[in-house]
Amino acid sequence: MQRHGEQASTSFVLDLGRTKDRTEFILRLTGVKERTGLSRSSIYLKINQKTFPKPVALGARAVGWRESDINAWIAGCVAKA
Repeated sequence: MQRHGEQASTSFVLDLGRTKDRTEFILRLTGVKERTGLSRSSIYLKINQKTFPKPVALGARAVGWRESDINAWIAGCVAKA
């Protein structure tokens, strides 16, 4: 499912339950990079430093991030600024 203004490869709906009466979206790496402005290497470095949300496994060779986790991380960065 594609949200308005997003490319098909950046996010999709995965039934991880409801968050405040809405479906949780999963962002792929491209979507996370677009939202955060971070590079791939910076994202994985921050994951290793435990300062960025861990991805969820989507399959044998695919991962994604919960949209709510990324939004919370961004909000935390803004709050620190």
